[in-house]
Amino acid sequence: MYLLPYCDYPSEPYPSFILLAITTGLVLAGGNIYNDLRDIHTDSFHKNKSKMIGSQVPTSRAWIWYYIFTTGGVVSCVVGWMIFDWPTSLAVIVILSTGLLILYSDYLKNTILFGNLVIALLCALAVWIPVYLIPGCIDITFQTKNPVAIILSGYILNAFLLTLLREIIKDKEDEFADHKTGIYTIGSISLPKFKGIVSALLGIITISNTIWIYFLFPVLKLVPWLLGVLFILVPICLMIYIFNLTSSDQKYARLSKLIKVFFVLAVFLLICWQLY
Repeated sequence: MYLLPYCDYPSEPYPSFILLAITTGLVLAGGNIYNDLRDIHTDSFHKNKSKMIGSQVPTSRAWIWYYIFTTGGVVSCVVGWMIFDWPTSLAVIVILSTGLLILYSDYLKNTILFGNLVIALLCALAVWIPVYLIPGCIDITFQTKNPVAIILSGYILNAFLLTLLREIIKDKEDEFADHKTGIYTIGSISLPKFKGIVSALLGIITISNTIWIYFLFPVLKLVPWLLGVLFILVPICLMIYIFNLTSSDQKYARLSKLIKVFFVLAVFLLICWQLY
């Protein structure tokens, strides 16, 4: 909705966007199932983690669903390329993303930070990819006085930074189970170093979002802008409070859930901005 009025081709069919959403969902669903299948042994050491695959869902059935989702994602991407003239590079990105999710589960998870960066990059890419579907929209991401460019840039940046933060937090939550199975992630480093990295990342998130809100002020009305302050900066302040001023053993789980809430609020905020 935000993109179309600023592009050279405002009549881009909505089925193309719907197909892209389906493609993205199928690829991510397949990647999540594959990751859960590879984590069955590790998750057995995690007392608080729900274990659907292997207990509620048979492993053989999970593999079937993995192949259905992954194949469906690739097929729908080919359909988009053939029917809606999706750029070849978009099809390549989707297929490479499927491979990266497998590579992450098999190898990159057992790395310090690199695997987290890959997942964060894929999430940011999912936000940026829709501009690929509309000729003339690529340039809006580089126009600093364009409201769409500012909004899109903020969402892409937050998709990357907040996903990276959540992946790092999840590694700390899984530290015990990972250690039992010989997996070493950023959650395995010393606590002072871990706190330093998370504090630095929270600082980057705070500064970048403050700058983002500042640039939004001239291009939004007052009420939508205040909603942005409420839905973006307030949750970030809560993250800082939970991480630095609480000593509960559940603080990492609370942080992870709060980041999920942040993403939901960000989607709701975009809807509110469209209404205004």
